[in-house]
Amino acid sequence: MTPTLQEPTLLIRIYCKNTLDEVRTFAERMAALLGLAASDGDGASWSAEDGNADLALKDADTGDTVMLDCVASGSAFDGFWPSALARLWDAYEQARGEGDGPNVLGRSVVYHAVANAETLLEALWSDAVLAQAGLPRTGLSVSQEIPGGRLWLVKVPVFREDRDLKGEPKTGYHIALTSPGGENGDLEDEPITVRYIALATPDGESSQAEYLWGLPFFRPDLYTHKAYTIAHNYRHLLQRLGVEDEQGVRGIDPLLNELRDEIKNVIGARDVLSKRVADELDDLARHYERLLEASLKLQEMYTSLRQQRWSFDYHFQQSPQGEVWEWHRRRIESYYQEIEIKSEQCRNTLEAANQAVHIAEARIERLKEARRQRQEDLITFIGLVFAVPQLVTDEMLARVVSQFEWGWGATAILVAPRALTLALVVLIWLAIRWFAHRSKRV
Repeated sequence: MTPTLQEPTLLIRIYCKNTLDEVRTFAERMAALLGLAASDGDGASWSAEDGNADLALKDADTGDTVMLDCVASGSAFDGFWPSALARLWDAYEQARGEGDGPNVLGRSVVYHAVANAETLLEALWSDAVLAQAGLPRTGLSVSQEIPGGRLWLVKVPVFREDRDLKGEPKTGYHIALTSPGGENGDLEDEPITVRYIALATPDGESSQAEYLWGLPFFRPDLYTHKAYTIAHNYRHLLQRLGVEDEQGVRGIDPLLNELRDEIKNVIGARDVLSKRVADELDDLARHYERLLEASLKLQEMYTSLRQQRWSFDYHFQQSPQGEVWEWHRRRIESYYQEIEIKSEQCRNTLEAANQAVHIAEARIERLKEARRQRQEDLITFIGLVFAVPQLVTDEMLARVVSQFEWGWGATAILVAPRALTLALVVLIWLAIRWFAHRSKRV
């Protein structure tokens, strides 16, 4: 079904993690490039003389986000959305090139138009509208009813490692970790971009504009962007700290497996004082340090994503979400569960590594203690061998032996003192060992 569309409008909403004053400087440069003049005294909005373009700064009232709305309006529908997108994007890039740009959290693009009265919005497929507008098809068409008409979700960031979700084609929209640029004014680069189509009925344009420019739309859209940004940072973390698996995909799982193997090697080692075990402990420490960094980052992401999930749900406590927002919610839940599982796996593996190190340290300490004890026993015995003859001389022992008339020969009388000396050394050494071991047990 090909609708008849008119009064096209393009909205690019840029979410910035800056103060209002920081974004205002950038917006002034962008307004100058677009030929817009300040429309009021607060320095937060700029308009064209013909009313076909506007810039506006708004505080998202979240404490950390400012919105920059870039709006272009036209009369003829054919080719308007691609040309307006290219024009606004060129001005955005030039303004960034002339000075410091804002810290962009994400961007939403809304293709808006008014459908004729005969158009049945519920029966429209988004790809047909995109093709009619001269924009590439996306294959994603999730829609819901909104005040004044209907809203379609047509493009979302999809990462290579994302699991397939219902209604999410893997060929949809891939976000690269470096900015590859786009075609036909496309915004497919690193900042998270979500795209919608909003079509209004002839008598519903004002109510739809109120919805798109108000809290009911931008609040869940903002929470969605924050969640997707966390997912983007999560994928980047896997690329930076992960290890390639057999398929060449970088992730934390191979790092977890390597650390688990090191744990098994350390626990199963018999000679814990050998160089091989020392090398394995060094490898374990290296893998542990790397995984610890990932675990701390994952815990931070998990907490942030949990907050965005809560904010998203809280916004819809008093009203139904609609299919578009439910679709976003399912993706947020998917990322949340994945990060939660990975964070728990890291914590459990790190805890096991700590226990393995404690076990190895205990074994090493016991072996070292046994080695020290043997050395002390040997030193004590050698000391007694030299000390006892100084206290109990051969002449003294010979006189003692001679007091007994046991019929010993001269050789026996000569050997007996030395045998007695050795026996005395052994008895004293055993007594010292007994008292030493007893004192340690106490």
